[in-house]
Amino acid sequence: KVVPELLEWLEDDLKNTDKPYIFVAAHEPLVAMPDLNSGRIRHQDDSMNKYPKSSFRFHQLMVKYNVSAYFCGHTHGASIAKINGLWQIDGGHARGIESPFPESVYSELNQILAQNSSDKQTNQIITEYFQQLERRKYNLKKMLYYSDLTDGIYYKELEDKPALKSLKKFYKNYKSDPELKQKYIETYNQNTNLSRSTFVKIILEKPYIKVEFYRDDGWGSGKYNLMYSTYLK
Repeated sequence: KVVPELLEWLEDDLKNTDKPYIFVAAHEPLVAMPDLNSGRIRHQDDSMNKYPKSSFRFHQLMVKYNVSAYFCGHTHGASIAKINGLWQIDGGHARGIESPFPESVYSELNQILAQNSSDKQTNQIITEYFQQLERRKYNLKKMLYYSDLTDGIYYKELEDKPALKSLKKFYKNYKSDPELKQKYIETYNQNTNLSRSTFVKIILEKPYIKVEFYRDDGWGSGKYNLMYSTYLK
């Protein structure tokens, strides 16, 4: 909730600046928007719009003083939207992968599978591996998402031994087939609804403002690519 004292402080700050570009930043969005890529939406009803009257006064104050854009976070999804004359830019999250992505799991699992030949050994070690993932705060309620590309995407319980055998077979093919790897990652991204790590670049090109969203490649590699750009007009 934006209290009157904060609005008074902000108005005093805004009316005393002569800068050509004005940005206001706070934690929560005025209204939560879907992520640019995944469409995931979080905190839709418990952002600033939970208190519509104070949110409206905050919005109107920024419009009154020609604020160029309002920056926010909180949702962990990246978005940009014009809300009744005011640009809102949600920078998303920049904490790396949100979940054990296919490539990061493959990299670790491949080392395990290379050292063990029997199904019994492999099942036990993979079980321990996923238990370690849970202890590393990934908060896994199910097994890793995986796809055999005929029946789509699945998640299996940890105790499901046939799933562990399938996982071993799948990653063997995953290692040797680049097209399979790419298709798997695309299938995973479509079905898991995760938002990618993001950074936003603001370029001042008078009289316009260019906004660029860079996002990681979904492999957990740390590589970022330009995913979306637009001009604020």
